[in-house]
This record gives sequence, structure tokens and C-alpha cells, in this order.
Amino acid sequence: MTLSLSQASFDQKLVALHSSPYVPERLANFVATIARAQRIAAEDIKIRIPKQEASAEQHAQGMPLVVLAGVAWNKRDAEKLFKQLLAATAVPAGAEQDALAKAGELLAAAVKEGTLGVQDALVASAAQDRSFFVPWAEKLPEAPDLLPFLARNTLLPFFAAVAEGALARTKSPEPWMHGLCPVCGGVPVMGVLLGKEGMRKHTCSACHHTYRVPRLQCPFCLTEKPDGTVVYTAEEDKTYQLHVCDSCKGYMKLADLHDRDGAYVPLVDDVLSLVFDYKAAALGYSRPVSSLPGA
Repeated sequence: MTLSLSQASFDQKLVALHSSPYVPERLANFVATIARAQRIAAEDIKIRIPKQEASAEQHAQGMPLVVLAGVAWNKRDAEKLFKQLLAATAVPAGAEQDALAKAGELLAAAVKEGTLGVQDALVASAAQDRSFFVPWAEKLPEAPDLLPFLARNTLLPFFAAVAEGALARTKSPEPWMHGLCPVCGGVPVMGVLLGKEGMRKHTCSACHHTYRVPRLQCPFCLTEKPDGTVVYTAEEDKTYQLHVCDSCKGYMKLADLHDRDGAYVPLVDDVLSLVFDYKAAALGYSRPVSSLPGA
């Protein structure tokens, strides 16, 4: 589980984030604050693992192990983390407000006034109820994905603990042939290539379970071609690859660690590879989960 990565490896990854010439300092600070808060929150989480929904046979056929919408998280701890992540949108005193800070200020005011219920947002995120977030996206045109991003990342440490507990009861077949997360059915947000042969793994956007997948298969439409998906790399940075699928026009970014040392922290790697999101969009590809507010 990436939240349990060694502190030294985690710190090394944040150094890479802050030193990247492609990530603005403001964005690097925002993401680093979120990643640190999640790690701290994960240390004390105690959560009841929901009953397993799938039999071993059903799971082997692609049914996820648990339904995250039924998870009961600690409301006080979740609200505390949400507010910490929301506070990370603010700029230092005296600095000019940017779009992220203005959007964060509006959300903070809505929480204080009671027009935005933190638990309501978290429940909607867990249930993948996108309709809840539509009005807020309209109110935050310069950062339309901020609220779902904050809700998803608030729940992540809780759901990661659920995934760990669920996998202690039932292991998933490897490689996982069914695209979406074997634990919760969530959409993969980032991937990594490991080992000499470049073993491919994807990380779930909801529970952060990282699972092995077929090397040449699209995670969204499950198309598997002999030559795999089309791969793009950036000349200035070989650390990441962009894999696109012409069958469904989806794409996946992968951190390429198959022949180099390095830590894999999906949230941070997603930001370090933002250039590929822009490239994918320019080429007409998309993925079902957003990277960052407005990205």
C-alpha cells in the first residue's frame, strides 16, 4: 500500500516533486500537503471491513470484493482531514489569491454556513454520485473538480485500510483481467512498470489498491492487442509513459520504474506527469477520473 511507503522513500518523492521544472511551486506545495496529511491520518485509522460481497468464484469472474458506499468511516476524523485538505488551497498571507485559493475560500465559507455538508460530499463521493458535485462545479468554473478531488482524497486513507483488510481475507487473481479495481471496482488513476520485464500495475482512484494487470490490455474497454496500446514518452523526461487506446479513446499514465530505482506515490506521480494529461487531451483521449482541480 503506497500510504505505508517508508518515510525516506516518501520524502525522496516529495523532493522530486518540489524540484520538478514542470510543476509550479504552488501546485507542488498543495499536493505535498495533501500527501503528508493522508499519511498521518492513515496511521490511526481503525475501520470495520464490510462483508465480502463476492464469492471466490464471483470474484475470479470480475466482481469486486467490497462496496465502498457501505463503508462506515469515522465522521469526526474524516471531517478533520477534509478541512485540512481544504485549508491547503489557501495561499500564504499577503500573497495574491489564485483560482485554487478562491475556490477553496468559497467551499470553506459554504461549509461554515452549512450550505455544504462535508459528510454529504463524502457520501456522494463513496457512492460515485456525480450529480451531487455538478452544482459545485458550476460555482467553481476555474476549479470545477476541486470538491470531488477533496472528497476522494479525504476518503482515500479510510478506503485504503478497507482494501488492506479485504485482501487479508481473499487474494485476487494475478494478473487481474477485468480492468476496474478487484477490491472495490474503482477506476484506475495511475500505473507503474516494475521489474526487468516491466510488470504492469494499476492503482485504484478510490482505495489505492495497486494490482497487477495484463501488459497489453486497455483497463477501460479491455481491448487487448498484440502490439499493446500506443505509447508516448517525453523526450525531456523518460520517467513516465502515456498509453492510449484507439478502441475507446482512453488513456493511462505509467511511472516507468522497470530499470531504475525510485518510489511510486500515485498522487505525486500523477502530478509529476501532468504534461501527459495535456498531451492526451490534445490527441483526443480522456480518462474517467480527473487528476487535479481543473486538470
